[in-house]
Amino acid sequence: MKIEWIKNVAFALTIPLVICSCSGSSQLAEGGIGGSGISMGSVSAVGSIWVNGVEYDTTGATIFFADDGTQYTDTNGTAGDTTVFPGMVVTVNGSINADGVTGTATSVTYADNLEGPIAGAPTTNTFVVLGQKVIVDNLTKFKNVVPADISGLADTDVVEVSGFVDAAGDIRATYIEKKASTTLEIKGLVDTVSPPYSFTIGTLTVSTSGIGFDVSGLQGQFVEVKGSSFVGGVLTASSVEIGSSALSADDYGEAEMEGIVTSVASATEFTLGGQVVSHDAGTGFNGGLPTDIVPGVKLEVEGSLTAGVLVASEISFEDGIELEADIA
Repeated sequence: MKIEWIKNVAFALTIPLVICSCSGSSQLAEGGIGGSGISMGSVSAVGSIWVNGVEYDTTGATIFFADDGTQYTDTNGTAGDTTVFPGMVVTVNGSINADGVTGTATSVTYADNLEGPIAGAPTTNTFVVLGQKVIVDNLTKFKNVVPADISGLADTDVVEVSGFVDAAGDIRATYIEKKASTTLEIKGLVDTVSPPYSFTIGTLTVSTSGIGFDVSGLQGQFVEVKGSSFVGGVLTASSVEIGSSALSADDYGEAEMEGIVTSVASATEFTLGGQVVSHDAGTGFNGGLPTDIVPGVKLEVEGSLTAGVLVASEISFEDGIELEADIA
């Protein structure tokens, strides 16, 4: 099975205020893909499903959970807040209406970054799972966590994490769910290999000796690993699958992606998560300039996907700051 890693406020006498760092750029209208296409981002609201500023009707859509291979048809359009929750990073295939802010999903795919027990007590805004640093901010959404913030988590709690990988390889969590049972799973780039049966993802060592998986040639590949045990910093693999961290292997006339810049190749090309993005003089910028594109910056990119490259027509800079206050 090929894994394509596809791969954030309530009103009660208060108003949420979003603070943007704008660097003298043209201001472009927000909105999603026009016509039919593909969009990847965190779910910002539910009822329907809001992704990258577009409200998708999921009636009749296939809801697919890539990690366990399960799927169902959302016959009543009720996936939002029943199986798909705020903060989950999903990929939506579908169409956008003429208004640019509503549309219809034909499929919604969810795949988390990480599942496993927390190692050590969480700090103010970080914790570690399977050797991977998870960063929490005020936009992170929580499920089955009381209170619904990082203080509701403790050493050995088993969690599922969805979010965006940054330039340091850390996971900026948009969704954290506390689980009742232990599942060991991680997706990421292979940093080093020690043939025949060992490799690393960040500081995590993965042993494949039990399944006889030869790791030769695996360095730099994106993999999904499921484990049978985690002892002494070593994850014993029960399965290893090679996949892709790009948006899709297929071409799309309309494509949109939210993520964090992990590397910059040139003045006109960078990598967003695991997706190569190109831009030129015709690309519109919202909230920043081309020179502001550096590793660690969070962006939303709209354009087309051709031969593995997301050709940007619009690039919007995003911030992780959200304020909520009484109207004065």
